[in-house]
Amino acid sequence: MAEGRAGYCSFESKSVGEDLYFYYEPVASSNWSVALSVPESLAFAGAKQMNTLLAGFNVLEMLLLLAAYFLWLMHVTKQELAEKQRLAERDLLTGLLNRNSYEKNVGDYPGRCRKSLTCIYIDANGLHALNDSKGHAAGDEMLRAVAGALRDCFGEKDVYRIGGDEFVVFARDEALEGIWNKLEEAQNYLKERGYHVSVGLCCRKQPVDMDSLVKEAETHMYAEKDRYYQETGEVRRS
Repeated sequence: MAEGRAGYCSFESKSVGEDLYFYYEPVASSNWSVALSVPESLAFAGAKQMNTLLAGFNVLEMLLLLAAYFLWLMHVTKQELAEKQRLAERDLLTGLLNRNSYEKNVGDYPGRCRKSLTCIYIDANGLHALNDSKGHAAGDEMLRAVAGALRDCFGEKDVYRIGGDEFVVFARDEALEGIWNKLEEAQNYLKERGYHVSVGLCCRKQPVDMDSLVKEAETHMYAEKDRYYQETGEVRRS
């Protein structure tokens, strides 16, 4: 101040009990100087509020990131569970409902129809011979063709692959004439591709006993299979 220059400094004030920030500047019209002192608590009051505000934003940002992460994790987990459920219920080769689904659902069918229930038992003929002569890829193609024909004719909600070359279809409250027409359509489609299936069918009115329904359809299928091998002279393999 004595040299007539502007400047600032800070020092500890014993009277105030905290640091003072001191600024001074000469007045142009005289030899006077203007000085201003501000205690630290006042000088940084805004900065402390800003720090508190920034800290709050940081906490909020962290909470939002955690919430987004948990939402993403829940979505991924839900997808994984859905995929595991799908794999547990679907046949990997054909995409049809598998044996697990069949055993889980078969007991519910009497309660899912009002008047009648038809069980259609299908077996793909010549699968083992095809595997031996042309390889398993050819056998897989045959099974996918059978599955596709059944799915196209009967939908996919009640069509199951329950074994290597065995399929089961349930038709609820459907007239036998319509069922036979669908089966004929499926068999013609397969014959055009050089495949043949044996079919057994059983229809029961309510009340339906599932064990006897499925067993009778299976028995008819095996009888049809026996006729097929007797007529063609092909060697039957179990």
